[in-house]
Order: sequence, then structure tokens, then C-alpha cells
Amino acid sequence: MHLCVALGNLCIPLAGRRIKELRSSWDGVDPQDEIMIELELCIGLIFKPLRHHVQNIVNDGGDALIALWKATLDVLKIVLGDPVSTEEKLDDNPEVVNVVAKSFNELALEHLRNVIMVLIDYDILHAEPMQEGDLSSWTWNALGEIQCCKKLLDEWKQAAAK
Repeated sequence: MHLCVALGNLCIPLAGRRIKELRSSWDGVDPQDEIMIELELCIGLIFKPLRHHVQNIVNDGGDALIALWKATLDVLKIVLGDPVSTEEKLDDNPEVVNVVAKSFNELALEHLRNVIMVLIDYDILHAEPMQEGDLSSWTWNALGEIQCCKKLLDEWKQAAAK
């Protein structure tokens, strides 16, 4: 439970803020490798503890999982919903910015998909909410607010229905 509190209140929001800083402070130089390494570390901090410790988190009770998952989705709404960079920065080197942004989005969506599949496997996430405001309902609503997740939502719900 202490791990969930630390992750949900500190680590996940901190990783989200750092991703947002990296995406908004583009200076037109080509530091793709350095930026991608840091983005990968932040994405790992957001998703890997939940994915690797889901059994322990579930055993601790639903409140721990909900708090951690909600923090994760809140951060995703911010970092995947943000524009890549400001217009003036995009003009400096749009190809590099777009490559980094595309790679980041693909990485984040891959990790998100993996966690969703784990939650489905543990029978935590369902295609149709069991009741209003449950974890499934909140998940599908939150993902529906993220533009790049909308096209994947049906696929994920179909996986949950099986």
C-alpha cells in the first residue's frame, strides 16, 4: 500500500511533469537520443510498477489499484493530450520534433495497452462497467478523452469482452 501511495502521489505525477517539460522545452537542437532515453525512463516509471506488481496491488485492495490507476490515467490525459511543442519551436526543426513525438506516443500507447491487457487478464477491467463510476467506467471515459486513444478504445474493449 505504501508503494501505491508513493507512486500515485509522487512518482507518476513527477514523471508526467518531466514529460511535459521535455515536450515543451524543445530548443531546435537534435538531442533525440537523450530526450528519448529520458522519456522512456519516465514512461517506465509510470507503467512498470503497476504492470509488474499488479497482483500485490490487487491483493492490497481495490482502493490502492484505483488510486494508482487514476493517477496514471490523469497523467496520460495531460501528456498525450498536450500539443507536441509550441508553433515557433516546431518551425525550428519540425522533422526531429515529430519523430520524437511520434516515438513517445507509440511508446506510451504500447505501455498503456500492456497494462490494460494485464488488468483484463486479472478480471479487473471489463468491456462494460459493472456499475456507474467503477474502474472500467472511469478507464473507458478517461481514455475516450485522449485523442490518440480513441481509435484504440474499441479494440481494447473487445479484448475485455472476451
